[in-house]
Amino acid sequence: MHIRAQTPAQLPVDVFDEGRQIVLLAEAPGLAPRDVSVSLDGTVAVIVIQAPHRQGTQRVELPCRVSGQADISLVNGILRIKFHKAEPS
Repeated sequence: MHIRAQTPAQLPVDVFDEGRQIVLLAEAPGLAPRDVSVSLDGTVAVIVIQAPHRQGTQRVELPCRVSGQADISLVNGILRIKFHKAEPS
């Protein structure tokens, strides 16, 4: 899944199913880790960007349910968000 940027706050996002994890990768040049927060709304990852030069909210549909906190890293302009898949009910 790839989402094209429509506003300065939106990031191009790729979603990968890596077995027991779902990984989101996005190009985020000029952002610092403190500028990004992530939450869940059902099976939607909500990415909030609050930087002096860039602000907004982006929603990314995940391919399955996930659980726990997101593991977020931002290195060399690449935002990596990892979620653990929820156990089947």
